[in-house]
Order: sequence, then structure tokens, then C-alpha cells
Amino acid sequence: MTEENIAPSMTPHEALERELTNSENINYSQLSFTENLGSGEFGQVFRGSYRGEEVCIKWLFFDDSMDQQFVLQDLAKEIESFRHLNHKRLVRFIGACLEMPYPCLVTQYMPGGSLHHLLHVKKSKLPALTAINMCLQLADGTWYLHDQNPTVVHRDLKSLNVVLDLNLNVKICDFGLTESMERTHMTKRNNGGSPRYMAPELFDSKTKITEKIDIWALACIYVEIFGGRLPYDSINTLADLTREMLVHRRSPNVPDFIFEEIRGVIHSCLGFDHRLRPTSKQTFCQLKAAKKQLRADGKL
Repeated sequence: MTEENIAPSMTPHEALERELTNSENINYSQLSFTENLGSGEFGQVFRGSYRGEEVCIKWLFFDDSMDQQFVLQDLAKEIESFRHLNHKRLVRFIGACLEMPYPCLVTQYMPGGSLHHLLHVKKSKLPALTAINMCLQLADGTWYLHDQNPTVVHRDLKSLNVVLDLNLNVKICDFGLTESMERTHMTKRNNGGSPRYMAPELFDSKTKITEKIDIWALACIYVEIFGGRLPYDSINTLADLTREMLVHRRSPNVPDFIFEEIRGVIHSCLGFDHRLRPTSKQTFCQLKAAKKQLRADGKL
């Protein structure tokens, strides 16, 4: 749904209602809230239930001081970005509640929590086979996004936006910044995303974005999965981060304890020239080949 599709006389609420199917248009009374999973600038995230299914409910902040139109536009943007996407490595869109003051986005619930929580809060050390399978699953989901026509760029891949089932299978979530490549131009003023995971061209370029920004972010997550630290974990200000990337041209640290075969894939994804980074399909194939080699060498 774009602004061009909306008749001038149609309110954002009416436009959203028209966009959603009957099953996707959720009444607030049908939602039950079980557990507060966290909050951010956008609102709060809850575990809850809808029609007997355990779900994740993203409740957007709204009060009388806010413009209802802008809140609904934000909700519409996120709905548009991923309701049509269908892949086993992406969380499933279920529906949205448009009732004010309760604007909510409802998606599939993943009981294993976030990858970030697993690695950096619980400080779990993953077996090598589990780690490489997670990397393959992430590459698979990103490949699906990038294979859309037009290409879909997530723009905010990070371990916080990777969620798990109880068997440690991963899905990508939080499509609030996702954009179709044909419509989006990135500048220093609107690049969004999470600075630690952002590719260098997002700090230094006003050109149209490419899907290769997701490849850089994937490499950062791969490091975490194999036991490495958060990207640029010792840097605390945006100015210092920008200096490290653009002046010193330092990429995130890739520890030597990661298998050489995997390090090679990660380093290729962290190229400062985005044109030389592999595609998500190539990354998937490289990881698959690395897994085969590690098995042959008896390391898995």
C-alpha cells in the first residue's frame, strides 16, 4: 500500500481497513496479554493469545498528544513491508488491531526468545553444528527477501531481531524498517537501523541503498553466533564508531577461534566495497560448502 493507492478522502484508518482481510483485522477484545517481553521507542511487545493461538503483540505507543494519522501510517508501513512475505525463516504476519488507543501488530510468537538474549544474556555457547545451521537459516531467510521482485531489504538485521523456537531454529522479525529497493534512497538523515550493524556506506553515502547492507549485518550476527562479541562492542558513541569505520576502515572483529572456513565467509561479507560482498544466495552456498568441508574434516 502506498500513498498513491489511497484516495484523498480516505483516512489512514479507512485505508488500513481496506488493506486488511477480515481475518487480519483484529478486534482488541479478541487479544489477551500474558507477558511483557520488552519495550522500545515504538511501544511495547507482549506475549499473548488470539483465537487460541499464542502470538506476539507489538503495541504502538499512543496518547492524546499524538497524531492518530501518523501512528496509523507507521503501522501501515510495517504491515505493508511484510504481510505478503511467506517463508519458514520469517515470522508470520497474523493481523493488526486498528482500534484507538490500542494500535497493535500481531505476529507469530517464538517461544525461544531472541538470539541476542540467548547469546549475550544467558551467555549460551552453541555447538558448532547448531551455530552453522543457524547461519544457514539466516542466509536462507535473507536470500528469500533479496529474491523478491523488487528486492526487499530488511535494513535492521541484528541478533535482537532474530527469534528462536525451542529447538533453536531461527526466524527474522521486526520489519519496521524494511523497504523495497525500488522506492528507497538512504541518506545520513534517514538511514535508520542499528549503528553497530550498519554497513559503512550507510554512514558515508547518499546513493540508493542495495541489499548488500543486509550482508554486512549478517556477518556481524554470524560472529555472535560462533561466540564472538557484539560488533564494535568497545565503542560507545556514534562519532567514534563513524571514525573507526570511515577513517580507520576497521571492520568488526572476527575472532581467530572461529573455524577458518567460516571466517572466510564472514570476511567476504564485511568488505568495505559493497559491490564485492557476496549475494545472500552466494553466502548461503558458501556456508553450505564450509559445513560440508568441516564435516569431512571431522570438526562437526
